[in-house]
Amino acid sequence: MNRKSTDTREGWPLRFVLGGVVIVVIAILAAYGLQTGVQKQEGESAEVERSLADWARAEASLDDETRAGAYAAAAESDVTPVEPAAAPAETETSTEDEASPAAPPADVDYFTAEDAYLAGDYDQAAHLFTAFAYHHPEHVWGNYMLGLSEWKRGDAAAAEAALRAALAIRPEHRKSLLNLGRVLMELGRNEEALELVDRVREAAPGDAEADRLRGRALHNLGRADEAAAAYHQALSLDPEDAWSLNNLGLILIEQERFDDALVPLARAAELAPAIACAQNNLGVALERAGYLAMARAAYERAVAADSEHASALASAARLADRVDDPELPALDLAILAGSFAPAAEEDLAGTPAGECEETSAAAEPVLEPDGNVVMAEAGEIAQPELE
Repeated sequence: MNRKSTDTREGWPLRFVLGGVVIVVIAILAAYGLQTGVQKQEGESAEVERSLADWARAEASLDDETRAGAYAAAAESDVTPVEPAAAPAETETSTEDEASPAAPPADVDYFTAEDAYLAGDYDQAAHLFTAFAYHHPEHVWGNYMLGLSEWKRGDAAAAEAALRAALAIRPEHRKSLLNLGRVLMELGRNEEALELVDRVREAAPGDAEADRLRGRALHNLGRADEAAAAYHQALSLDPEDAWSLNNLGLILIEQERFDDALVPLARAAELAPAIACAQNNLGVALERAGYLAMARAAYERAVAADSEHASALASAARLADRVDDPELPALDLAILAGSFAPAAEEDLAGTPAGECEETSAAAEPVLEPDGNVVMAEAGEIAQPELE
């Protein structure tokens, strides 16, 4: 055997070992490279998922118009928007619990609503006139009657809104101006009420009702002398205006001019015996003037007119066992009532009398508030009332 063959056989183990080492190293490197690639791919996938999530949140916050604009812009560019991942399933909820839009009210006939008002069913009248005004928003009388219905059932804010809607249709609508003035006085906004009443007086001088309401607003503002002049002005136009007589008598009571107050109050009670507060106020003036038996009779007439008039009930009970001072001069209420005369026109601060025409509609109910009732405590003299 030659030397070359011997060397080959002797070097084979070494080459075999070296070859194995090389294979192992290659395998290790390959495995490392594969793991690195997988990690890199996983990192890129996670980044893509984070981007998708961010895009989905941003896309969800857009309104429909903005979202449509974003897709349109993307369509014009070379960039294809990535569709957001499917939103997770939401818990199914019942639509029965969700408030559905209220159906519009059915239209009603004006006179059907008016009948409810005239019958004293003010809740039903308000419901019906609300429907009528919904279908006939430009109908001034529908909005006006809705205002009266709301006020009569005790919702002054709703009454104001409806009466202002009527005035938006016809700014100089007399009855809406006057009754909105009443509502505002009830809400304590007397300056605003005075402005509305004066608009009527300027448009139609000689309106007794407007002058009376002007007196109420001035009285509420503490301007008693001006208020009395306004009531005299109203009475010069309408001598049988029981409410102006009542309110004038109230001012005189407040000024402790009880004998003077008896004259307009006796006339008011004579003209309108069914107005409980006029009878009650007459009782107050009589009691404070010392005529207790006649005062008790006036309180009893107030109770006859309104069985729930608590002030008159309490006053009549308080005077049940009281007797008059025998030295008081005799008093004849009929003579007192007949002696009333409004102040001379030249002595009044107000607008001269004149013609006043009212354009009527199907319904023009005259609404007079019941008065500001002041309850009398047991043992105290009853308080007078204002229209």
